[in-house]
Amino acid sequence: MILPTEMEERLKTEIQQYEEGKRMPYISSWERLAMEEGREQGLEQGTRNVIIRLLKRRIGDIGADNSTSIEQLSLSQLDKLTEALLDFSEAQDLTRWLNRHTRRRAAGKQTKRG
Repeated sequence: MILPTEMEERLKTEIQQYEEGKRMPYISSWERLAMEEGREQGLEQGTRNVIIRLLKRRIGDIGADNSTSIEQLSLSQLDKLTEALLDFSEAQDLTRWLNRHTRRRAAGKQTKRG
């Protein structure tokens, strides 16, 4: 059976579109892990940015030491800080919270004393 030229061209186009729609790019396990890690890092950094903005709006200047400590927090610690910051009324509240909830600050105080 021979199709008219116009129909044959339309059929070719439809077949190409169908085949292109079926192609799925292969993503290696390394690429998948890298993508997941990138998403996690993005989530953490985005959470940090929001927390710092909220803290600045709530208590004003948070200080360089507090800002550095916030950069070191894990995602679960950031979640806890998100809830705690609602009760802060001054930068000292943040400093106390960070001293209680981070090992780095507690270790730094022990080093300075001893």
